[in-house]
Amino acid sequence: MEKITKIYLMTNEKGLKYVGKTTCQYLSQRMAVHKSQAKTKRNINKCTSHLLFDCEVKIELLEETTGDDETIKLLEGKYIQEIDCVNKCVAGRTFKETKQNWVKNNPDYFKEYQRKNHSTTSGKKYYCECCEIEMLNTSKYRHFKTDAHKLKTK
Repeated sequence: MEKITKIYLMTNEKGLKYVGKTTCQYLSQRMAVHKSQAKTKRNINKCTSHLLFDCEVKIELLEETTGDDETIKLLEGKYIQEIDCVNKCVAGRTFKETKQNWVKNNPDYFKEYQRKNHSTTSGKKYYCECCEIEMLNTSKYRHFKTDAHKLKTK
């Protein structure tokens, strides 16, 4: 007998939303786990639903389904994409797809990082005395592995 999976939506009074799935018989059981994890002081990997629990939270059933895990993950992912929610991970996406989506949604991140860290990421020079060439400090270990450098150091 296949387990029934419930896809649910949690909403707090401020309008924050979280989409999840469970095989618990009652949604209140899953809600209790979310609430417990949100209130714990232990250093655990909390799910983003903890952002909802600073005020009253309601849980509602979106869909009940049976099927294989992959189909259920895709269905949950569809709801996460349709609803503006606090979920960080979209179920059914690969790591590569998640990364590509993040880069697409944060186009200025790498430019800003380069601007802030310019002095630490580039600009420092290294002079190799045996080869008599100057290079960026970040390239010196690659240079040490070259045949030209190895021949001159023998």
